[in-house]
Formats: sequence, structure tokens, C-alpha cells
Amino acid sequence: MSSGSPKAILDEAARQRCGCQLRVRRGSWTPGAFVRVDNSGVILKAEGLTLHGGEDVHVWFQHEGRTCTFDASVLRTGVPIPDRSSNGLLLGFIDSFVDGTDERPETDGGPELALEVLPPNGRGIDLFGPGCQIMVLGVDELTFSISRDQALKFVEGGRIRVRFRGVGEDLVATGRVQALSASDGHYLYGVHFEAVENPEHHVQVLEVFRQRVTP
Repeated sequence: MSSGSPKAILDEAARQRCGCQLRVRRGSWTPGAFVRVDNSGVILKAEGLTLHGGEDVHVWFQHEGRTCTFDASVLRTGVPIPDRSSNGLLLGFIDSFVDGTDERPETDGGPELALEVLPPNGRGIDLFGPGCQIMVLGVDELTFSISRDQALKFVEGGRIRVRFRGVGEDLVATGRVQALSASDGHYLYGVHFEAVENPEHHVQVLEVFRQRVTP
């Protein structure tokens, strides 16, 4: 748990590799993710977003169930990041940090998506939320990680439900955890889908969700 200060929240968001949304003034939202925080500023990655040094950006993300936003300036582009690419953005002059805003981005004018893994009872976890990352999303498979800090856990060989929200009616797929491993403060799950409510709709929904998943 963070202390609640902006720096502590940003540090934890980077540690958990939280997803985020960012945009330039009057621009559309682009999905990204925190990489790290150091003395120079905050480093994010955002595939497909072309920025230049000196541009101002607005960043939206979720932390421990609360929505946070802040403004920043692009100090440098082409920053090396752990995936061995040079797609990182170094942001500095962090300003107007808000913890608990009601602001909700609409990415590129599209729907607000949620991909939830569900226990037999109770609330699930949105894999687009903090502490989670999606590695593989296919017609019959899903690989994702969840921070060990999350209370919700699944067992290898157990059944799991996955709910896709934001594209027409909610779609629920049932699968089985075929692989489970622990590393770097996260649990990594490999799920094979065994049944879906509407196979044709399932394929259509996946095409939309794949555009949201950051490799």
C-alpha cells in the first residue's frame, strides 16, 4: 500500500506495471503503461503514439481502485525500456495530480473495455486494472499475470470464468487454469477456454480487445 502521496502512488504504479491512458491537448486517448520512476521523472510506454520533447500530455490511470490523473511534459522520447525497445517516454514537471477523480477516458472514441476474471462468488479482477497484465489473448487461450498483493487467487487445474465487457452484451467464457507460476511478485496464469456463450460473438469481441492489449 502506498502512503497516498503522488510520488508514492507513481512509484507503486510503476512497480506494478499499471496500464494507463494518455493524450496530448485536444488529442485522443492512447493506451500505455508505466515502466519506472527515477530522479529524472516518470517513464511510460505507449505504442503507436508519436510525441516530441516539450509537448504536454495528460495521463489517466487507476490505483488501488481509485482513478488518478496528472499533467506532465515530455522531456525525452526513445527511452530504452525492459522489453529491449526504445519506445519509452520520459515525463517530467508532474503537475495537477488528482487522486480520486471521476474522469473516464474514451480511447479513440471507442468503448470502455473491461476483461474480468471471476471467482465462483464475489467480485472479480479487471485485467486492465492495476497490478495486472495480459500477455496473450487468443480465441482459445489467455495468459495473464496478477500481483501477489491481490486477494483473489486461482489454482492450477481449476475452472475460471472470464467476462468481456464493453462490446455489445457482456460475453462470458469458461476456461481452465492449465499453467500457474510465481515470479517477481506476480502470479502468472495460462488459461484455456473450454466454452463460450456465443462463439461468433466471441471472435468479434476478441478482435476489439486485442487492439487494447499492449504487447
